[in-house]
Parts: sequence; structure tokens; C-alpha cells
Amino acid sequence: MTRGATRRFGVLAALACAAGSGCSGGSMAVGLMEDVMPGARARLAAEALAADTPDGRREAIVTMSQQRWWGLRPAALRAYALIARTRAEEPTVRCVALRALGRAGADAMPHADDILSALGETDSPHVRWDAAVALDGIQSGGDPSSLARIISALVTGSGDAPPPENADDLAAAWPDKVIPHLMAHLKWDPKRQAGEPSLDVRRACARALRNWRRTDVVVVLASAMENDEDFAVRKEAHDALVAVVGRDRGWAESDWEKDMTMLEPLPSGPRPWWDPLGVFVGSGDAGDDPGDG
Repeated sequence: MTRGATRRFGVLAALACAAGSGCSGGSMAVGLMEDVMPGARARLAAEALAADTPDGRREAIVTMSQQRWWGLRPAALRAYALIARTRAEEPTVRCVALRALGRAGADAMPHADDILSALGETDSPHVRWDAAVALDGIQSGGDPSSLARIISALVTGSGDAPPPENADDLAAAWPDKVIPHLMAHLKWDPKRQAGEPSLDVRRACARALRNWRRTDVVVVLASAMENDEDFAVRKEAHDALVAVVGRDRGWAESDWEKDMTMLEPLPSGPRPWWDPLGVFVGSGDAGDDPGDG
């Protein structure tokens, strides 16, 4: 391994060790990297002392996550997840770690619990916002069905859960695990001061929900579109409804009642220029899924 590669992996361990704030989280991060660089514990621990400021850790995470060939590999994602769930870490560092997980698409699905923990963070709306954005990025940036093919590589190494017996079950459980949390953070009752007070978090949750064609998603989005106190949230909920249903039915909650019980197939898209008569692309190909879940 080249000296440059060694330094990159050292910085990765430094990020996670710093997130551990000198406790077991730091030593765990070094252990996570041993599957990448066997026998390099001393070097990695020494490098960990270099990233002793939040600014340094933020900059390193941003730089790393932009390098897909090594910055979004399983070992790196485990380090980001460790940082994201460490409440003692500076909030902006946790935010960039969450954004890095969101960039990884479906590869970050095994770290759902860490992201959902950040979404439930009561002290920092910024952390909650980036957690919602990360969930959106994971769902829209990767095909959940691909998880079955890569799960054995994603959930190995120290600090992760044991490999599931059925990787398909993990992929199938993703929507039911994530959607209720997004729905809960889209709701806000100003009179009772109950729910999610940050309009940015509510907007991010509405946008993330556009990824699932489900009737229960339509119900929550339609309610937010009509009842939220902030127009930006209502607009985001409306746009998400259009994406889910495939049609713009209006701005009243009652306009979407039919879609709350059954979703029609998505309307067909325009035919490609090379097949104007639909010989090769059938008229229903763009909307054969009638599903509500």
C-alpha cells in the first residue's frame, strides 16, 4: 500500500477516534480499520491524534466522502456511522458524517439505526435535518434490491451487527423501519408544541417521503400540505404528493382522498424519439406498478 493510501486510512481512523472523544468509540474505530490494514493499530492510533479539532474532522470527512473508490467503502461508512451516533461529538461534525452516509446510497442501509438515532436528536435541529436528508439520499441514491448482493461485504468487521441470515429481509424491512420516523418528524402542532418544531426538518422529511408509493405516505403528506403552518413545508409536501401519485390533484387535502386508499398506476411517460409509435416501448411500461406499498 502506498504512503498516500496509508495516510488516508489513518485520517479515517482519526475521524472516528476523535468522535469517540477519547472513550471506547475511538478504540472501536481503530479496530474497524484493522480489516483494511492488518497490524496497523499503532500507526492509526498515532494518526488519530492529528484530527483534534472539529474543523479538521469536518474537512476530512467532506474530502473523504467525495472519493467514492475509498471514501464510501464499508469501513469508511462504519466510521461515519460511529461519528453520527456519538452525541458527545460537535453537531456540525455529526452533520457532515450523516451527509457522507447519504452519499453512499443503498450501501449505507445497514446503518439505519445510527441515522434514525440522529433523527431523534432532541438538542440539535441541524443533526435532525441532515439525518432526514441522509435517509432521502440513501433511498433515492441506490436500489434497495441491490442490498442482497452486497450485504455480506457491508456488515462484516468489528462494531457491526452479525450478518443477517436473509439479506433480502433486511432490504425489505428498510421502508417500514424508516418511514414511520419520517412521518413523525413531518408533524407539528404549534398549539400543543408537540412534534417537530424545525421547519427545515419537516421539509426534509416531506421530500424524503416522495420515494415511497404508499397510501399511508399520501395520508401524511396531504395532511402536512393543508395544515402545516409554514408554506415552505406545505409546498414540499405538495411536490412530494405529485411525485408519489404521478398527478397534481390540487392543494386541498380532500383532493387526494382517493389516493389515500388506492394508488393508480403512474401515468406513462413520453415515448422516446426513436419509437414514436410505441412499437418497442409499450404505452403502459412507465406505470405498471399499481402498488400502495
